[in-house]
Amino acid sequence: MELQFPPRVIGQDTVTSMQAGIMLGTVDAVEGMVRRIRAELGAEARVIATGGLARTVAQHTKVIEICDSSLVLDGIRMICERVANR
Repeated sequence: MELQFPPRVIGQDTVTSMQAGIMLGTVDAVEGMVRRIRAELGAEARVIATGGLARTVAQHTKVIEICDSSLVLDGIRMICERVANR
């Protein structure tokens, strides 16, 4: 099964039903977490998505401002460089 957004929320078969649950559920989870984080902070917060499906998910929500597929790897690289330069 390919991870892609189905054309409708209500699937017409097992595959599109699973795609709807996984992909649309992910969008709803991201939006819900951002809402909760912003409420807890009492302020806006920038949302940067990272990882292989970041752009795919970002296309379906307005809460993600930036996609950076290498953000985590860049952070790990910077940590390794700091440790190596001690």
